[in-house]
Amino acid sequence: MATAREILRVLVGACGLLAAGFAGRAHAQNPPAPLAASTPAVVTGVVVDSAGAAITHAVISVVGQPLRVITDSAGRFRLQPVPPGLRLFAVRALGYRPIMWTLTLEPGQSAKGRIGLHRIDIAVVLPELTVVGEQYVPARIADFYQRRRFGLGHYMDREDIERRNAFMVTDLLEGMAGVRVFHNSGNPFMSQVAFLRCERIGVYLDGSRLWGDPGENLSLINPADVEAMEVYRGPSELPAEFMSDNCAAIVVWTRY
Repeated sequence: MATAREILRVLVGACGLLAAGFAGRAHAQNPPAPLAASTPAVVTGVVVDSAGAAITHAVISVVGQPLRVITDSAGRFRLQPVPPGLRLFAVRALGYRPIMWTLTLEPGQSAKGRIGLHRIDIAVVLPELTVVGEQYVPARIADFYQRRRFGLGHYMDREDIERRNAFMVTDLLEGMAGVRVFHNSGNPFMSQVAFLRCERIGVYLDGSRLWGDPGENLSLINPADVEAMEVYRGPSELPAEFMSDNCAAIVVWTRY
């Protein structure tokens, strides 16, 4: 009794991909019962890479038919029911070149085969990248950094303030040339401030003048809330925007 056997005809696309042969299952020695021309066929197989390793989640479909399956962890698939006749099959997998081939199926035929896909090797060389970061500066204290570039006074930013670990804002003035801080033994939260070259000291908070005793005004400010501070110890250092009836100034900029 003759054996029915189909040989896979591979359509190799521009990408030059490979599909292995499919073969029909051999019939028994006795003639099979007649099959209706519409009896569907079954296509099974395995999808592998060029090294023979199984490809999981590869998609096998029949072009023009609502048939679509995905390979399992071993690269195996089972596609059914496939209408008999000349059919165009497609296989796609992420990272591999797709492949298409034709196969003529007899009614009720069970065909199986092995499909090989070639990996897409794409090496992307990126140009050298230089990242330049700029410190975010709130608009309201932008002038602080501009004045600091001229260096006429004494300037402290948030990093300087945190490094001092001050209990009170007046503690930030300790050790500064031309400045004296006097602590009140009866009230540790109140201090007095004096400048050697000036008796009239203006205190400014976020650009607004605070009237009253400089030490008392500064004692009411929490150092944790201070973003930056400027200290001008005499008329030769004092910017025009902080000139009023004072000849020295302490300018405090809060964080919020």
